[in-house]
Amino acid sequence: MKRRFNPNFQEEPVNPRASLACVLAASVQMALIGCNQGARGGSATVDPKSNQWFVAAASNDSAALGAAAVAGADPNAHEPRDFNTPLHVAAIAGNDAAIRALLAAGASPDAIDEDGRTPLMIACHRSNTSAAILLVDAPTDQQVRDRQMQTALMFAAKNGELDVVVAMIARNAPLNAQRADGWTALHLAAREGHVEVARALKNAGASTTIVDKRGRSARDVAVSARRPEVAAVLVGP
Repeated sequence: MKRRFNPNFQEEPVNPRASLACVLAASVQMALIGCNQGARGGSATVDPKSNQWFVAAASNDSAALGAAAVAGADPNAHEPRDFNTPLHVAAIAGNDAAIRALLAAGASPDAIDEDGRTPLMIACHRSNTSAAILLVDAPTDQQVRDRQMQTALMFAAKNGELDVVVAMIARNAPLNAQRADGWTALHLAAREGHVEVARALKNAGASTTIVDKRGRSARDVAVSARRPEVAAVLVGP
């Protein structure tokens, strides 16, 4: 993000000790970021043109996928701009063959991009149903949160991806996780009017009494959004 020019801004004299402290703090922070990326299956940051998996993941071409595997390209490499891995690229495009090939080559389904999102989150966000189910079954760690504290289940519930939600429930998805504003997957399904998703979540044990930071339950959200069918499903515990 670019900073706005402030004509009244005046620089303070540089304090050498403070500058050294900032450098050291930045070094520690970068080291921690690197450790976190490694824990999520991160690898080297590369130019996508230099790694055959990126092209293959986008094209879904069998010959390109085979060539990437034979070449021994790193399936967990990150591109520098969005910090996507080839698996993120395949999830964005909904390329099932690429997802299978990458997982077979050792791609981490838990790798995160610059927003803290896994390929599964991206597939759910894009409503790429079959790709999402492949990633659920990889399996992917569904406890992962992005920068807004959202889980993959929240993305699927918001978009009414019933088959994906059911697959996630079977893999013990965190039903009552709350994002930064206090909303759960059930709140999101309620607002969008996804009756069957709301029913599946409730039947699996999702709480109907959790409230957001404004004190609203999922049923309150359904009523406010004029989703009477969902509100009816959410009556009672």
